[in-house]
Amino acid sequence: MAILRRALAWDYGVLAVQSLGGMLGPVLFPLPDGRTVSPLQVAPWANEPGAEALPPILRALRGEWSCVPFGFDAERALTPGWQIAGESFAGAEVPHGHGANARWTFLDGPSDRLILECLYPADHPVRGLRRTIRPDPKAPAIEPDSGDLGAAALPAVGAAGIRCPRARALPRGPQLPRYAGARRSPVHRERDVHRA
Repeated sequence: MAILRRALAWDYGVLAVQSLGGMLGPVLFPLPDGRTVSPLQVAPWANEPGAEALPPILRALRGEWSCVPFGFDAERALTPGWQIAGESFAGAEVPHGHGANARWTFLDGPSDRLILECLYPADHPVRGLRRTIRPDPKAPAIEPDSGDLGAAALPAVGAAGIRCPRARALPRGPQLPRYAGARRSPVHRERDVHRA
């Protein structure tokens, strides 16, 4: 099945989203001096022969995507302080979750955003995911938003591949605020408890 891609342009840039994995990328931001910045990585093998033999998540790997549920795809030793806990289910072995490996469907919506949906297998604890990718009309910024279509207390991660050509020290910028809803592992997760 072909990978579908849709693009969206606004005054500050251009973005593309693909159906495989619901992945965002590439994204291009023109700079005032005429140069273009493309901060999200696109795997160099994505258009080469043989990519179809790779696991779905790797075939056309790019940019940013949702990992739900995020977890292990194989038995391995864990870093001290981490533990394997909780119930498993059919499909838990898929790297980065079903949505990162599945074909998403583009939905109709306003012309200033792209909306995609991924339905999960019937026996999966997640019913599905919906993503809305919307550029900020007043800035070179993108607001990807993912939400689940069913209640499930499973770990979720937004993964991103950032491209840094000519590696060198980055200038120090403003400190990022602490987000009340952000959590780092290992944390104790209570079953059926969701926090913003």
